[in-house]
Amino acid sequence: MNKIEVSVILPVYNSQQFVRTAIDSVLGQSLKAFELIIVNDASTDDTEKIIRSYDDQRIVYIRLRNNSGVATARNTGIKHARGKFIAFIDSDDFWSKEKLQRQISFMNENKINFSYSNYSLMNIRGKVIKRINNLPKENTYQSLLKTNSIPLLTVIIDRRLIRQYGFLDIHHEDYATWLQILRETGECARLHPQITAYYRVRENSVSSNKLKSLSWTWQIYRKSEHMSIVKSVYFLACNAVHGLLKHQRVIKYE
Repeated sequence: MNKIEVSVILPVYNSQQFVRTAIDSVLGQSLKAFELIIVNDASTDDTEKIIRSYDDQRIVYIRLRNNSGVATARNTGIKHARGKFIAFIDSDDFWSKEKLQRQISFMNENKINFSYSNYSLMNIRGKVIKRINNLPKENTYQSLLKTNSIPLLTVIIDRRLIRQYGFLDIHHEDYATWLQILRETGECARLHPQITAYYRVRENSVSSNKLKSLSWTWQIYRKSEHMSIVKSVYFLACNAVHGLLKHQRVIKYE
């Protein structure tokens, strides 16, 4: 195998419906110097059968004995990663063909350790319904407290950074993790402006997810960031306002 530039972490759990699309979008990348680490979190459906149908030396397959949650699955993948960078994709998402090549070139040219990109929303059938192309050009710890504008499926990060901290075992584990990294290191996450990834929206759970999201964000402020009630209320209000404005500014796919 050639030198591994990036390790792609794909956690799966009972993902037979969409996992093949996610895998194919990684294996079809224009950048070839990667490994795809698939961590099966004790699936009970045909997910494993689908994964084992691939004959590609770039795939590293790990099966957990017990269902341990997505944070544990991602951390297991990170532990085994050999690439300079680490990228993340979930089993019902997929990437554009040029994602790794363009985003890593952007990071190397600008000496960036932590990047993310714009992305599109798609429905369960894979049709694009919205383009999210208004994410901030950079995120510091203070700006990220106001809203989670670093989408996990677009992130590419230096392995040393993410391995030092790993994913916290908490709801909204990605948001909690980005906050911890930016707070502890003083790093600034930078935007690669192109749309590189596609996030599948479960149409029947949008409203309930919004309420759960606010509740989980509150827990992050209070338990992970150890904020006072006053500060937590302020940043939660900022988060809610940003969420409303984001939906107003989204450019709908024609």
